[in-house]
Amino acid sequence: MVLVRESKNPIFKPKFEWEKRGVFNPSIFYDGEVIHMLYRGVDERGVSRIGYAYSKDGIHFNRLEKPILEPSTKFDAFGCEDPRLTYIEEEKLFYLTYVGIDNERFDAPKTALAKGRSFLALKKEGIISGAYNKDVIIFPKKIKEKYVVLHRPYHYIEKPSIRISFQSSLKKIEEGEELIKTKEEKVGSGFVVELEDYWLLIYHEVIGDFNKNNPRGIKYVGKAALLEKDNPKKVVGISPPILTPKEKYELEGIIHSVVFPSGGFIKNNMLHVYYGAADYCVGLARIEVDKLIKVIEGDKKE
Repeated sequence: MVLVRESKNPIFKPKFEWEKRGVFNPSIFYDGEVIHMLYRGVDERGVSRIGYAYSKDGIHFNRLEKPILEPSTKFDAFGCEDPRLTYIEEEKLFYLTYVGIDNERFDAPKTALAKGRSFLALKKEGIISGAYNKDVIIFPKKIKEKYVVLHRPYHYIEKPSIRISFQSSLKKIEEGEELIKTKEEKVGSGFVVELEDYWLLIYHEVIGDFNKNNPRGIKYVGKAALLEKDNPKKVVGISPPILTPKEKYELEGIIHSVVFPSGGFIKNNMLHVYYGAADYCVGLARIEVDKLIKVIEGDKKE
């Protein structure tokens, strides 16, 4: 265990009817003054929408009463899930990837894209992935005039892996190449932040957890990786788990034993990681960036 949990956790719980079943898997944009959070809210029927909340201290959030993105098209008629927000400065544009659900079985999820000058006024662009391709994040900077995209296509069985692609457009996710693989059940990207010498990727891994208190036999944990700054398809190092389910709100919920890091930012050398807990609420944990780098580099040496 490396990350230190906020003592007021969980910092965000359901409030309105449209999010009554859970609020989790947040994406974060920090503008230097205000922490903006887009999050997944689920109603009692299991339909997801994307809500917005903001905070000055990163702990106490005010939220809009209504969602900012909800089912409205054929490709997301039964849900808009798991937002990942990116701002590309050189384009002055926000890009939001999210999972669109197009059937009442909640089957064969695909990743959709929305974009706009404001994250409160995003225009849906449509589906950009095949079925079961999730955990899609876009880097906040282009590299050699290419968008950098991380994704997790599910047809790469035996074990799903995080893949990286360098693209001229975002109309469709390209296959790319394998970036991070796992010997465990699953793996998927959470968010990426720029450091002076690296890109820092925070992601989740699903591992076996066989005990009497966890009938599913698996748990979600958080991990970190350093990627080369100019060539992020090269992995510098990968950490051991830095956040694992421990507290009651992480062990018990809609889905037991889940910490799902999906958004964060750096301020004064401190990495703030926001995560979904047990598919019901949001937690916050922190670590000094220098300390995390040492953890990753130390694990690499081993």
